[in-house]
This record gives sequence, structure tokens and C-alpha cells, in this order.
Amino acid sequence: MVVLLVGCSATPAPEPPPTPTAVESGSATPEPSAAPSPTVAFPVPMNISQDLTRGGAKQVVRRMMEITNNRPALKLDVSASEVILTVLDANQQPFTLRWRANQIAPAESDIQYLGQSTFRPTDYPLGNVGELFDTATRMGATGTEKVLQVVEQRSGEVYLTVTTTPETKTVFFEKDGNAVRDLGFTSVADLTEGLAAVIAGSRAATQVGFGPSTGYWIDLPANNGITERRIRSAALPVYTTRLKETSSFTPFDPAQLNALVLARSLQKFNPGSKAECRIEVDNRYKRTSPIIRYDCGGKTHFTDLDGTEYTEDQLKKTN
Repeated sequence: MVVLLVGCSATPAPEPPPTPTAVESGSATPEPSAAPSPTVAFPVPMNISQDLTRGGAKQVVRRMMEITNNRPALKLDVSASEVILTVLDANQQPFTLRWRANQIAPAESDIQYLGQSTFRPTDYPLGNVGELFDTATRMGATGTEKVLQVVEQRSGEVYLTVTTTPETKTVFFEKDGNAVRDLGFTSVADLTEGLAAVIAGSRAATQVGFGPSTGYWIDLPANNGITERRIRSAALPVYTTRLKETSSFTPFDPAQLNALVLARSLQKFNPGSKAECRIEVDNRYKRTSPIIRYDCGGKTHFTDLDGTEYTEDQLKKTN
């Protein structure tokens, strides 16, 4: 039996890839009393009554959190044979535990704490990891060994993913365990889901847009010179960036957008989806309601929210 300090740290590693703009942190903060025990005798025996992927992982993670007195987590990995959890100790240093072969012990890690967001592992669906693995396989993650991972992958954004070895595809999941679909940009169903994801109940926006190269996005009215942009791109969950800029466009209610009107207009202006279309909705023409701009393969079209078509000259004359 070896007695180790829980406050020990792992080996530093390179910083996660940054994004062009910063986002606000959603870190989980420890309670004032949540500090690791002064000493813990390792290895800690830990038998599980279920396979790791069928409930065992949840048991192991709960025990690890007890050992570390519920310290905020930096990274969690769950495979068919082991669980690796890195938490932030009371000295703001990473501390890693590994469960393998029915025991929990400290492990070496290359994780370095650089201010990234933390999380509570028990907030994630660990009761049936196998189901997430099966879903990931159906979505193209066909590698032999699968790993469920929870970690910050964008500055301030913590994601739940399933990756594989050999590497095939990374599948993202919402916090509730639902897989993030790879949305298109022409069908009523995809437009409805994509717009709802970024609008998220907001009743004011300066711009809304979507397209294959940008994903779905919304700009909220600036606050103290900072514009918040929400983005739902490809098969990624929604993430937020903060831009140091303001817009001169009058805000409008994005809930007015109708996915059926958008889909019909796209079919009219780009039959058969022959070209990529970029759509922007805003009040640049200072009308009573916003105008939808469709840029499809270099050709530009304009409609109001009901789908009535206008030329740009008509819109400028009514300013």
C-alpha cells in the first residue's frame, strides 16, 4: 500500500487548440468545503457489479468523486476496460485517477490547467455508455476501440464525444446523451432544428444566417460593445463566441422566421440544390420587417418573411 497526496499534479501538456474568438466559461465551481482528503491509501480496491459500458462506469466515477471530495473535473475518459478522471485539486493543479482491473490508483497525465472550463462528471449519462457507443457506430464511428470523452474542446465549451481507435469519426452528444445530428440546409426539418438551436428562445437579434460553410448562426444585440454569436455548425453542438463589434441593424424577433417559407424559397432560387446558398436575415433596408437575402452560386435574391420576392432596387427605394 502506498500513501500518496491527493494534491499531486500530472505532467503539463500543450494547450488545447484555441478558437478565433473567446467564449464565456461555464466552469463548474467547487463548494467551499470540497477539498481532497489530506492522504489516501492507493490503490483503492473497487469491484463493479456491472460491465463498465453497462453501468459500471457510473459506479467508478462516483467512487472517484468521493475520493477527491467532488473536485471539479477537467477530463473524463471511459473505454470498455478503464476509466480515467482528471480533477482540479485545491492547489489548482490537475490530479488524475485511473480505474483498471478492479482498483483505483493515481496515473500520470499530460493535462495542464490553463484556465479551461471544468465540469461535474455525474452530470453526464454514464449509466449506459454502451448505448452511446452503439449510436456512434451507427453514425460512422466504426473504429475497434471506442472512448467516451468529456473535456473542453473549444475555449469555454465542454463537449461529450465518442472517438475511436483507429480514428474514424468523432460523434458529438448533447449533455443528455442525444447525438448531435449533422444538419443540412434545405429541408424544413433541418432548418427548423438548426434555427431553433441558435435562437434558443431569444426574442431579439441583429442578424440570423445559415449555409454549408457557416452553419446556423445568430448575432444578438451588442452589450457594452460586445456581440454574442451563437453557432451550430456541421455535427457540433451550439457554441458561443463573443465579438468586439456592434451592428447598426435594428434588432428583430428571430422567432418570426418560418422554416417552410425558407425551404420553398431555397427550392425556387436553387432547384435541386445545384449551388451552395448563403442566407442572411437582417434589417439593413430599414423596413417594417427584416429581409431575407439568398446568395446562391453568386446570384442574389431577396424576400420578406412571407416569401414575397423583391429586387434590391425596390428595397432601396422604400428606405
